[in-house]
Amino acid sequence: MSYLILFTFRNVDKFNIEDAYVKPKHLSTPKGNGAKFLGNSKGAAEQILKDSMKSRTVQSITDNGLTKMGKQSYSVIIDAGKTIGTQGKNLIKVV
Repeated sequence: MSYLILFTFRNVDKFNIEDAYVKPKHLSTPKGNGAKFLGNSKGAAEQILKDSMKSRTVQSITDNGLTKMGKQSYSVIIDAGKTIGTQGKNLIKVV
């Protein structure tokens, strides 16, 4: 399975899509082998993320247990339904 790993949130039920963000290492401009979003700016990458989260299919939600801070963590795989990454990826992993 190939996917983009994006950010951390602690409570799936209370997660607000408008709070979603893309870490700089996942933008198409930095060097490195990591998964990167299409789009030439942070704003463009975050718009791709938010659109995918609003309109596509959640494939799975996995309980990751507790963080070092003692808070609940989840991993969510979302199928964007189209290519959203520079390496042809169409799945997003939200942690």
